[in-house]
Amino acid sequence: MEFTTLAADEAIDFGATGIRELSQNIRTIVTTAQGSVALNRAFGIDISPLDSPMNALNQARLTERIVAAIQQNEPRVEVVRVDYKEDGPSGRLLPSITFRLREGVRLE
Repeated sequence: MEFTTLAADEAIDFGATGIRELSQNIRTIVTTAQGSVALNRAFGIDISPLDSPMNALNQARLTERIVAAIQQNEPRVEVVRVDYKEDGPSGRLLPSITFRLREGVRLE
């Protein structure tokens, strides 16, 4: 079964469990700039492609960084694909991450 989460601002639910917890973890990873977490400078994604035009090459670079960061920080999931949604009013390009549970992972 596949699930999708949009890397957009959303309130943190400290009691989240199951798929809601995984979605929240993925959003946190994707919306955190690498180097901004004091005790874990490797956490998050390298956002340097965001300073360049979002052409196919830079979008592919950003996708690779998103997938690598999720694999490293949320080992319970496997990324199926990363799509991008335009948020017209804000001018932002929001990653939409589709994922599934890794084989053998059970959520309580």
